[in-house]
Amino acid sequence: IILDGGRGVLLANADERAHAFYRERAKARRRSQQELERFIGTAAITRDGQAIELLANIELREDLDAVRASGRHGIGLYRTEFLYMNRATPPTEAEHLAAYRAIIEALDGERLTVRTMDLGADKQMGSGRSVASNPALGLRGIRLCLNEPNLFLPQVRAILRASAEGPVEMMLPMLSNLTEVKQVRTLIDLARHSLDR
Repeated sequence: IILDGGRGVLLANADERAHAFYRERAKARRRSQQELERFIGTAAITRDGQAIELLANIELREDLDAVRASGRHGIGLYRTEFLYMNRATPPTEAEHLAAYRAIIEALDGERLTVRTMDLGADKQMGSGRSVASNPALGLRGIRLCLNEPNLFLPQVRAILRASAEGPVEMMLPMLSNLTEVKQVRTLIDLARHSLDR
């Protein structure tokens, strides 16, 4: 049996030619990985001398070990959808905050960019609840957040609270127009003012 996760293919009863193809592919991938490993710890600088900050993408706290091994410092995209999956109710503000604190502590002063929930498309809430008939185009990302502030505000409050403990930025997915920007700003201000009390 050969499982090709990159192509989403399972080959049962694969012949020798298929086995040889996939063995060669695995060798090529290892060679490519070894070539890339030469650059671990090397500054990312363009030919004209401009430094580029390369940050990692993560979904779980456990991903940080691979980030460190790759020589990256800081998180440019922390996907938070996993917090909503495999559960009957949305995460609380305290659960969000605990997840963010664990990463902030591990980053030891390096930047963390938290993307607010981007449910829809291929990511659904754990209850199996569908957020749109065509989630790729419909109610997802910031549109879902604006439509259901009870899901969005606890996350925003947790991000704001976490920002007191380290360099934290907030990324808002799928913003498409100025009206959405203004509506999101209003909700973020509401969350900020609720923390001031």
